[in-house]
Amino acid sequence: MAPRQSRSRMATRAVCALGLSVLGLRRWHGPAYTVKGSWEGEPSSLTDYSAVMKELEPVVTIPALGYSGGKGVSLSLADGKLSANYAGQIGEDTQFSLTVDQDEAWRASLESGKTVLAVRGQGTNFNDVAWEASQAGSAAGVGDVLLEFNSDSKYNLTVTNDDLADIAGTHLAVKAKASNDGVQHKLVATRALPNDASLKYTLEHDVGVYDVDQYTHEAELSMPVAGGDAALKIGRKNAAMAYESSYKRVVQGGDAAVKLSYVNDGILYNVSYARDVGSGAAAVVGVDNEGVYSKLAATRGVADGLDAAYEAQARAKLGSDGSSAELSHGLKLSHKLGHVLLTHGTSEKPRIRLGYEFGVDA
Repeated sequence: MAPRQSRSRMATRAVCALGLSVLGLRRWHGPAYTVKGSWEGEPSSLTDYSAVMKELEPVVTIPALGYSGGKGVSLSLADGKLSANYAGQIGEDTQFSLTVDQDEAWRASLESGKTVLAVRGQGTNFNDVAWEASQAGSAAGVGDVLLEFNSDSKYNLTVTNDDLADIAGTHLAVKAKASNDGVQHKLVATRALPNDASLKYTLEHDVGVYDVDQYTHEAELSMPVAGGDAALKIGRKNAAMAYESSYKRVVQGGDAAVKLSYVNDGILYNVSYARDVGSGAAAVVGVDNEGVYSKLAATRGVADGLDAAYEAQARAKLGSDGSSAELSHGLKLSHKLGHVLLTHGTSEKPRIRLGYEFGVDA
């Protein structure tokens, strides 16, 4: 004799069957899905035709399907699992939803105004039920308050006030968070200065860290200078100082940038210039602590439906004899039927990648 099915499994199947009976005469709708395949290796490997074709076998991205039959009832299919869903209203301002899948896992939620309760479980075993709840509100003179708590006795209490005060032209904002692990604070002060300059100061500390020496301080001064944007930052964290200065400006139709910083007892710098060079190409050149670098990227149409993209990158250490210079480049030809990518570099052998990908409208 076949074993008798559990009541919970029978109930789950009954729910799914009910959903199917409601939706049985309706049409399923789903998003587009993709079909793709690819192979990559050295050009000499192309002689192994069977291995290449094996790698190019199509991989289909299974789409998620869903359908609503009205009156809050719907069915969905995602990740190979069928789920029955219900969404409705209780009273005047309470929204209720319930989802049950074929493995008897269920999720329910209640939302009323700024209060939300979410519950999840498995079958009819309510000993393993878990829940999360949240309630948003405000306190006069304090700010916006959000309380989050769950069945594991964990909580988060967040107080945010973006308009704490304006003192002598300085705007203050604060955010505080309390949890089982402790308290975290963040204070931000901003002030507008003459000639479109601005000053910003931030003070914060990690959760449960109350040693003042471990607090993070950062002051930032921003201002327009000689047609560009300049900024200076001074910070302190864990009793260590950090400095950063930067300047950006448009020069000859391109973007020039200079950045100098002092972090962990070391000086870092980066000077770069980026510009479109026409015909769908863009170039970047620069110098930093590692040496001189450059990048060139270009795209253009070759024929009807056939596009080409080329990218080259180079880097060389300052003061070297050139033997340590690194160069890599790649050429990609793309068509709606597939693409071919050729890559090569000073530290890698030539490689080729064949692939295809297309979407199917559902």
